[in-house]
Amino acid sequence: NWPWAIMHKPVALERRTAPVRTVPVTKLAEALQTTTGPGITTAFFMGTNLVNQMPDTLGMQRELAKLEFRVCVDQFLTDTAECADVFLPSTTMLEEEDFLPSYGHVWMQLMQPVIAPQGESRSDLVILQGLADRLGFGPDMAGSPAHWIDQVTSTFRGVSHASLKAAGGRLWPEGTPRVPWAGGKFKTPTGRFVFPATFDDDPVLPSPEFPLHLIALASDKAINSQIPEERQQGTLLTAHVHPSVAQAQALGHGDVASLVSPRGVLRVRLECDDALRTDSVFVPKGEWAKHERGLNVLTEPRFTAGTGTAYNQNFVRLERV
Repeated sequence: NWPWAIMHKPVALERRTAPVRTVPVTKLAEALQTTTGPGITTAFFMGTNLVNQMPDTLGMQRELAKLEFRVCVDQFLTDTAECADVFLPSTTMLEEEDFLPSYGHVWMQLMQPVIAPQGESRSDLVILQGLADRLGFGPDMAGSPAHWIDQVTSTFRGVSHASLKAAGGRLWPEGTPRVPWAGGKFKTPTGRFVFPATFDDDPVLPSPEFPLHLIALASDKAINSQIPEERQQGTLLTAHVHPSVAQAQALGHGDVASLVSPRGVLRVRLECDDALRTDSVFVPKGEWAKHERGLNVLTEPRFTAGTGTAYNQNFVRLERV
């Protein structure tokens, strides 16, 4: 829902000397194994924690370890950072000027620093500009944060670095509807929503070996893997199940058990709730694999019928430890 395509500003494409190879992050481990296309020797991670957030954590760790060189830019030693040869500390939102896009709407916000960069940290822009200098296209990447904010907002009426600052840091682009499909009018011949007559999907169902749906729970206390480490150290992840699911394995509330999938094994502590379904296990997402709490050690790298990752199309069994 965010217009990334019209904000994308490629730099120095005409100087590219190597062919482009696109790999799907959902199947990153598999892509790194294939020999089709240019070989991949280096990984540069910025603004992402793929090893934690994408399926098949163990496969990604294994394949990334085979690369010649790995770099991670982050503020914390995440699961992805632990795979890197070089870790570059980046500034937080308190230490840099930046443009902040949104999710679920198109409010555009200006991020302004309140303290100087701490320690050896640098903003993503400064890191990329230093890299561009060394690669020979520094002038193409030159410019202050204000300059680049003007670049990425240039396609939106009434939005610029100056106008954002004057408005107190937040603007809605002029001419952009506040409500999608206002008045219930859709862009169809009838003006009404049209449900597809067919749905091209290949549903994957539980098997006798892995009979439980693995449901990844979002939290109201964290976004994705942005979870303080001190909350994770020395404790097992909690798995929520119906009492009958635990009893089938001679287990009960508070017991330690293993969730087993075709990809891996994760130790958990059970919390029984008779309000839950009897064919599912519910586990929080985003916890860190380095603390043996990473849910994606269990998940299959599988696409949905669209372009997303089929996180909730994974199946496990419960075992006694």
